Amino acid sequence: MTSARNRAIARALRELADALELPVEPQQDQSSSDPGRVGDRLLYDLPTAATRLSLSVRVIEQLVAAGEIDSVRIGRRRLLRSEDLAGYVDRLSRP
Repeated sequence: MTSARNRAIARALRELADALELPVEPQQDQSSSDPGRVGDRLLYDLPTAATRLSLSVRVIEQLVAAGEIDSVRIGRRRLLRSEDLAGYVDRLSRP
């Protein structure tokens, strides 16, 4: 019963954060073995993506402007796909 209640509370908090457009750090899924996956989200806003990559928001904006990382727009929000973030990191590690 407690586990179901905790999930319900977590879901309500995520919905509230989405309504307020606040970045929320997702819980790491221990069952996921895909190394290219970044967290549990499919899309990240710029501040959250910057945190995930340990970069500043300005650097993320510059990478998007230079075409190094693709972005999508939903309404007025600019979002980055998790696979694009993972792809950027993969390209960094190649000589």
